[in-house]
Amino acid sequence: MLIAATGISVSMCLIGMMKRKFARDKGIMLNGMNEAANYTMEIFYVIPIFSFGFYLAAIISLRQKRSLVRSEQTSVLLSKTENITLKIGIEILTVYSVSFFFLNMFF
Repeated sequence: MLIAATGISVSMCLIGMMKRKFARDKGIMLNGMNEAANYTMEIFYVIPIFSFGFYLAAIISLRQKRSLVRSEQTSVLLSKTENITLKIGIEILTVYSVSFFFLNMFF
């Protein structure tokens, strides 16, 4: 995440987001940092939302391992692991989706 944040900051500097601009239609100066901050927030809200695919892949992988299970205790632990993984994925998707929605709604 730190590498991604650094890359995003450098690219925004290079494309001119750190400069002030005059909006002729509004008659005011605009700070490019506001745009850069919005882009950065959107990017870092979207990354966890896309990570939900990772949780689905993990659950599918765990389901495929069921045929290899020999003991009842391992089967119970595998079921608990599936449930916990699914709950974590759903919570991350829900929290970040709702906050991303409100971020775009109010800013």
